[in-house]
Amino acid sequence: MRTAASTAANEQGITLFELLVAVLLLGIISTMIYSVLDVSLRFAGKGEAKVQELDREQGFLELFGRQVDSAWYDMRQRRLRVAQQQDTLQLYTRFPLLHREAGLVLAIYRYDEATGTLYYTEKRDFYNAEYAPPFAPPIGEMVVLARFTRPLRLAYDPATTLVTVELGEARYEFLPRCHPSEATPEAIL
Repeated sequence: MRTAASTAANEQGITLFELLVAVLLLGIISTMIYSVLDVSLRFAGKGEAKVQELDREQGFLELFGRQVDSAWYDMRQRRLRVAQQQDTLQLYTRFPLLHREAGLVLAIYRYDEATGTLYYTEKRDFYNAEYAPPFAPPIGEMVVLARFTRPLRLAYDPATTLVTVELGEARYEFLPRCHPSEATPEAIL
């Protein structure tokens, strides 16, 4: 027969060593879970940043494509009103971004290669002789349109009237709707 004193002696509980082992195992498991979660969150953050960058590039290409599509063909000079020099591209367009009510504007893109920043401005008084190439407004007078992590190059070929955007390894070509071969007074109006 067991007495209360002998039962209490057999049920001592856990020892300090067992408690230390349990805390150590809990710490190891917690560290492993934290490492997995940390890697997952960093990977998701990088993916989100890449998606935002691609959205920004796509938005720029859509805007630029619309502006090129609405480029102005000057019937008097018999040429498309697009000019490009070094880091600046000028485009007379019927698709303004800043002055939507203006109708026809001079859109000016300027790329700063050192910072990867594309600047933009519009001139409503596009007929001003001061804006003739090689006019390039100071960057302080322009707004930041986008910042790119990949190099950007804007080009215009007067022979083919092709406007080209090179963004990293990708190349995008835009042909104005008022292509000179189709530029008759009826087609322009």
